[in-house]
Amino acid sequence: MLLDVQFKNFLSFNHMTDGKPVSFSLVPGRVHGKKEHVFEEGKFRTLKYMSVFGANATGKSNFVKALRFIQLAVRGHLSQRNISCYFKLEPENNEKDSSFEISILLHGIVYRYGFSILLKDSCFLQEWLVEQPNPKVSRKIFTRNIVEDYCYFYGRFKNGELYKKLKIYADDVSRDSSVLLLTILNKNKDRLYSEYPEVQVIRDVYRWITQNLTIGLGNMPISDYEYFVKEDNIENINKVLNHFATGIQKFKIVEVPEERLLDDMPRKLRKMLIDRLESNRRIIDKNEVAESGVVIRAGKDLFIITLVGDTDKIVCKTIKFIHEKQGILFDFWEESDGTIRLLDLLDILLADSSRTFVIDEFEARLHPNLTCEFIRMFLERTKDRNTQLIITTHETGLMNLNLVRRDEIQFIQKDENGGSIVVPLETKRVRFDKSVSRSYLIGEYGGVPEFK
Repeated sequence: MLLDVQFKNFLSFNHMTDGKPVSFSLVPGRVHGKKEHVFEEGKFRTLKYMSVFGANATGKSNFVKALRFIQLAVRGHLSQRNISCYFKLEPENNEKDSSFEISILLHGIVYRYGFSILLKDSCFLQEWLVEQPNPKVSRKIFTRNIVEDYCYFYGRFKNGELYKKLKIYADDVSRDSSVLLLTILNKNKDRLYSEYPEVQVIRDVYRWITQNLTIGLGNMPISDYEYFVKEDNIENINKVLNHFATGIQKFKIVEVPEERLLDDMPRKLRKMLIDRLESNRRIIDKNEVAESGVVIRAGKDLFIITLVGDTDKIVCKTIKFIHEKQGILFDFWEESDGTIRLLDLLDILLADSSRTFVIDEFEARLHPNLTCEFIRMFLERTKDRNTQLIITTHETGLMNLNLVRRDEIQFIQKDENGGSIVVPLETKRVRFDKSVSRSYLIGEYGGVPEFK
């Protein structure tokens, strides 16, 4: 679960007035109601839900992009376009480092992982990982300084053969400013983790950032729709689609000619698809090979591609929907934009525990009532799960204090220098019976457009 993220000198975010990074926190405030919205493990507590409001161009999407930047950096997938992502309203920031730190709660312990980078050169400068077994104790796991060419491991990671191996991996990239040590320690290192279970925390942090954190920017789907092909989900999906009054009674997976997909696919892309199908094959035993498949979403087309057995035979399927009249099938592309948006978000309601979703412009193409009902259903379904949802939105219906807690609302606005800052509603001392949406729209909390 996400506890906090801090960053500075990135896109519209410069820093706070005291020079410290901008902080976005999910630590619960002094709110007594709706305790089921809080996840507690060990000595720590974090909110399961947070909504971020603000006028257009205040920086809501840039907050999501900061989390996306951390994820891409840890995956080793940064691109050249990042070189100009510094805070440009102060041109000298081009020569200053940008810093990022994320705090996550895993197995009752908080892990703080961060790095600094000079964006104009795409060069990492420093990197660190710290663990907190309780709020009063903080222990370093490793610190790395690429500029001064040192990397230190601490505590139980500085013992015997484990330390020697970790040092070898660190020394291999000691002056390599293009890669993070957390990434290196999770590339083809299965033997390391099997021999030394105590180092598993490094893999856990890496996997949480790269796999458990799901980010949706703009029109980018957050799901690969694989939940559709799991039989255990079918009844649940049908119930949800019925509940949201989409007109869909149920769905059906049907086979379609492979030419519908493959004939229009470039040869290179087709080869990549076959390679991925091959890599997904699972050997059940020596005599049986399971089917391997991938789900492809392209615009308003959705295909489930399967490589059958140990052959090269491709089976192409798609999803069709049955509306009020039984027996009449509708294609995926025939559904409304709002229904497809709902299908894009459905994974949030179906996900197992230990997932954190961060969705930009959550309410896009959804009716206001449906948006509020989705959040209500999410909060109801996660009473006993550690699933987390963070959204940016303009939907003021989500400011209803009968639905959410006061500390589950934050605003992003611009300071006097044009930089984005985060302002929690909790700092406004709002009464529980006050109309937050009305006060917000008249500008009482900031984060609304001021027309000239």
